Amino acid sequence: MSRRSLEPAGTNWSRTRNNGSASSASLSHGGNSGSNSSLLLSNSRTSIASTLSFTRPAAAPPAWPAILVSFLHNVSMGAAMMLWIDVCEAVLAETRPGHASKSAIQTFNGRLLAVNAFCELCSSQFIGVASDKYGRRVVQLSAQLGQVIDYTAAALCLPSLGLLGKIPGSTASVLLFMTRGTAGVLGNFK
Repeated sequence: MSRRSLEPAGTNWSRTRNNGSASSASLSHGGNSGSNSSLLLSNSRTSIASTLSFTRPAAAPPAWPAILVSFLHNVSMGAAMMLWIDVCEAVLAETRPGHASKSAIQTFNGRLLAVNAFCELCSSQFIGVASDKYGRRVVQLSAQLGQVIDYTAAALCLPSLGLLGKIPGSTASVLLFMTRGTAGVLGNFK
């Protein structure tokens, strides 16, 4: 169906040349094409194809990488929780022999998590400003550095098969709180 078939009867389109370069379209109503009731629509030549250009939207990215990363993140968080339970058990067994019950281990682990969360809460505004000023990669690297410090200290609190000396329990308790706080201050990037 063409454009002209939708126009009312008696409408005439005419193209004229102005100064030999640009064209203009005029619309006149009535059966008389020579009437003075015309409207100038354009001073430049345009085609319908250039004004009705459509671009195809970009295809959505595949979902499998996000699902895989989410799965790996959850598995690693489960493994990290088991590591922290073992660390808390080793530290409490040395500092309070005979009193390292499951509830005491869970309480110690909860306190370590609370220190990390509190430090992360206090530093979150500064981390946001640093991300805006220096970029997100610097913030991600600092968060990873905090995690490396944190998990290295946790590993040193566990029996190490004789390769490295084990940190004594009283020192290990203070060290774990400090490194969990450091990891929180440097930001936990998820």
